[in-house]
Amino acid sequence: MNSEEEKLLHEICEKHEVNPKYLEILIKLEKEYANKNIGRRIGLFKEIREMIEYWTMY
Repeated sequence: MNSEEEKLLHEICEKHEVNPKYLEILIKLEKEYANKNIGRRIGLFKEIREMIEYWTMY
């Protein structure tokens, strides 16, 4: 992510009261899945759901 994208991400997160680290982690996770298997991202949504459930507990 370049500095302009990072700045935009932080602005959007601030507007919606979301910790930007959460979205950075999710974006990184999606990129990892994209690099592994371009056609199918088996398990991606399950991992995203588990992360969000974990974050909402704390």
